[in-house]
Amino acid sequence: MMPRLGLPHPRTISIGAFDDVRTLWDSGFYNPFLKPRNSLAFSTRFQKKALLVANADEAIMWIREAGQHGIEFVLQEYIPGPATNHYYVDGFIDRMGTVCARFARRCVRLSDDLFGVSSCMVSIPLNEAKAPIEILDQLLPALRYRGVFNAQFKYDERDGLFKLLDLNPRAWGGVSLAVSCGVNVIDMAYQDALGRPVGQITSYPVGRYWVNAALDNAVCWQLFREGRLTARAWLRTRIGAVPAIFRWDDPLPAIVYFVQATWREIRRRLRGTP
Repeated sequence: MMPRLGLPHPRTISIGAFDDVRTLWDSGFYNPFLKPRNSLAFSTRFQKKALLVANADEAIMWIREAGQHGIEFVLQEYIPGPATNHYYVDGFIDRMGTVCARFARRCVRLSDDLFGVSSCMVSIPLNEAKAPIEILDQLLPALRYRGVFNAQFKYDERDGLFKLLDLNPRAWGGVSLAVSCGVNVIDMAYQDALGRPVGQITSYPVGRYWVNAALDNAVCWQLFREGRLTARAWLRTRIGAVPAIFRWDDPLPAIVYFVQATWREIRRRLRGTP
């Protein structure tokens, strides 16, 4: 769909277990990597989000191993650049095809430089995400899209274009930031499913931060050690930030998350994996 519409995106080729990966590997990709079609299944099984592999032989090894668990990949070009080059546009389209809300945010810090998840984000004005929004305004109608959407873009410094990395038909991990800014796409989906009218939201607070402290603490400590983060900059992103999971009025999800994360770390250390 993206090539047909002429919209910017990293070069991507779907591959199956029996495709000629060596031919694809030599077809002119820049820093090709393996991206799972089912990211949740892959991360649960292998504790990785994607794979930047060194050569075709390594790619084939992973394709075969993941294929045993029903997981397939696409081969995609890796776009270089810092965490702050990641932009997100989220929103909701109702049953009539009306865009009821758009919400833009930018990544501040990633849990990993290559394929990490956002550990800190900030809400930004829609005009800062003008190019990504224009891409979605062409793509979503072509898909006859309805419901919650979550689109991830990365600004490519090599050619000055925003390129679509993912379009997810669901709520996202940092949806609490949008909700705290008055863009409650979850309630919109509920109202629309019941056939009720869904109001339109055209503005929201900007400069509001969201933090997943369980991930961000380790990231910040590393940045402090490398001299890439100051105490002042850290405080600016933490004071008043929307927490990823914890709520005083509903602490159980955070408790469960902490127990599960602790158990995963114990298992990892017992296995001796990095």
